[in-house]
Amino acid sequence: MLTEEGQYTNALAVYNNLLQEVGNDNSSRLEILERRAMTLWKLERSEEALTDIDTILTTNGPEHYFIKLNALSLYVTIIDAMKEPFAAVYKPVIDEVTGFLGMETSKNTEDEQTVVRYLVEENQKANREISGILTADSNATAMLAQLRHFGQNTSVGYYQSLAEEQIRQLKLSGQ
Repeated sequence: MLTEEGQYTNALAVYNNLLQEVGNDNSSRLEILERRAMTLWKLERSEEALTDIDTILTTNGPEHYFIKLNALSLYVTIIDAMKEPFAAVYKPVIDEVTGFLGMETSKNTEDEQTVVRYLVEENQKANREISGILTADSNATAMLAQLRHFGQNTSVGYYQSLAEEQIRQLKLSGQ
């Protein structure tokens, strides 16, 4: 990606063109907005980045939860840098994402920024773990054992369910 090469101005132009091409296709649009928001943040254009983040966080649709989690993460980074409080309008988004991920948070003792950081950290950890299991060059018996262990120990219900489905598929295939 252009942003990884540090060519943020070029990346911004690409994302703007892509947004015109995709029109109202929410899935593609939100992914591009997420990348554009990150690029705008890297270009120190925080207000514009926050506008894209607002669009992402206020768009409905269950297929958008991972994009929303990433947007919440960037939002927290930006408001921390700006020393701004967490906007109350986005608190329900935390609940939506938490529910989708099948996670528990102790809302009574933690501020929203801490909750978002926890969700991101646990999601990334679980994603790395299950990806490692699924892409490892191991036999079916070893993979089954690893998936069972992972499913019993992850705090992210989404990935727990994914592990259970992979176990089911392995058993159905007779491995």
